[in-house]
Amino acid sequence: SFPTRRSSDLKYLPVKAGKWKTSTFGTNQGILTNQIIRPLGALPLGAFDKAILQVHLNGLAKIYSYSIIQHVHNFLGDIFNEAVEADLLRKSPARNLDIPRVERDAPRVIDGQTFLDGKKYLTLDQMRALLSALRGRDRLLVMFTGLMALRPGEALGLDWVDFDGESVNIIRRVYRGRLDTPKTSASVAVLPVPSLLRSALDAYKLSLPPAKQYGFIFATRSGRPESRDNFLNRVLGPAGVVAKIPFRVSFQILRRSWATHSHQFGATDVETEAVLRHTSGAIHLVYARAQRDKILAIMDALAEVVARGLPEGPIIVNPWAVSLGPVDISEEEKPPEGDTAFDLNPTGMIVNERSGKVLITFPSRHENSRSTSPIESSERE
Repeated sequence: SFPTRRSSDLKYLPVKAGKWKTSTFGTNQGILTNQIIRPLGALPLGAFDKAILQVHLNGLAKIYSYSIIQHVHNFLGDIFNEAVEADLLRKSPARNLDIPRVERDAPRVIDGQTFLDGKKYLTLDQMRALLSALRGRDRLLVMFTGLMALRPGEALGLDWVDFDGESVNIIRRVYRGRLDTPKTSASVAVLPVPSLLRSALDAYKLSLPPAKQYGFIFATRSGRPESRDNFLNRVLGPAGVVAKIPFRVSFQILRRSWATHSHQFGATDVETEAVLRHTSGAIHLVYARAQRDKILAIMDALAEVVARGLPEGPIIVNPWAVSLGPVDISEEEKPPEGDTAFDLNPTGMIVNERSGKVLITFPSRHENSRSTSPIESSERE
C-alpha cells in the first residue's frame, strides 16, 4: 500500500526524520498523515499516475494554504523517488506535478482591509494600537517580534547576556518549553536592535531586582522562559481585541507585518530576507557592517512610526465597544458611563480598577465559555 508497499523496502519517514528538527518532524508527520497517507493509503503503490496525484493536489488547494500544498507536492516527489530507487516502481508518477492555485491565498477583504495574497498582516496603525494595548515586559516581547521580526521561540529564548547594548545574538530558541537551537542554520544571527527598543529594554532591566537582571529576559517567576502559548492566549490575543483588530493576532502575523512594511521604509528583498533569515542572506547580516547599518535604519524608521510616544499607565478601554460576543455581566459590575481605566492583567482579564472585579476574561482557544464571576488573578505560568 501507499506510501510503503513493503515496509522493509520503503521507509520514507524514518529515512528522512534524521534530517529534521523535532519541531519540523512533528509538522511534517502531521502533513504526511493527514494530507497523504489517510486519503491515499488504500491505493496500491502501482495504481498511481500523474492524474490521480494532480487531482488530489487540486482538491487540497481548495482547503489548505500554499505552504501545506508545497509540502505535499515535495513529499509526493520524494516518496515516489524513494520507491523508484527501491525498485518498487519503474518511474515516478509525481514527476512534473504542478502546484495549483491556492484559493485560501486568493485576495480577500476583512472589515474593509484587503489582503492581496490572502495572508493577514497588521497595518502600521494596527501595530501601534496593539502596542498601546500592552505594557511593560509584554510590550517588549511584542516589539521584538513586530519591530525585529523575531520568531516567538527566538524572542523567548533571549538571555540578558545575548544583548550587548546594540544587538542581540540569536543562538537558541524555546520550543514547547525546551531549549533548542534555532530553526535553521540561517536563523543564527546577530540582529541590530532599534533605538526605541534598546531604550525600553535598558529601562526594563533597571526596573528589575539585581537577581532578575541575569537569565532569560522573558522569564516566569521561577526563572523559566515564558510559555509562547500562554502569552498568545492570555496576552497577545486579548490585546488584539482591545486594539479592535478584526482578526486574531498571532506571532506569525507580527512577523509577516514587518516583512510587509519593510519595503516601505527602504528595504530591498535581500535585506528583508536577511532579517527574516529564510535564506543565506542572514550571513550578510553577520559580516557586512554596511548592510547591518541600513537594516538598523529601516528598523528605527518603522519603530518611530508605530512605537514612539506609546501611552503608559492603566489601559483605557470601553469594554462595551469591544466585540466579544454575548457576555453576561451583572448590573452592579458594569462601569459608569464613558471610558473607565481597566488593567489587562497577566491572566487575560479586563478588570475594573475601581472595584477590582473581573468584567471580562479571555479564555484559551480550548475553552468554550467565558467566566464573568470575580476571581483572583494567578501567576502566569
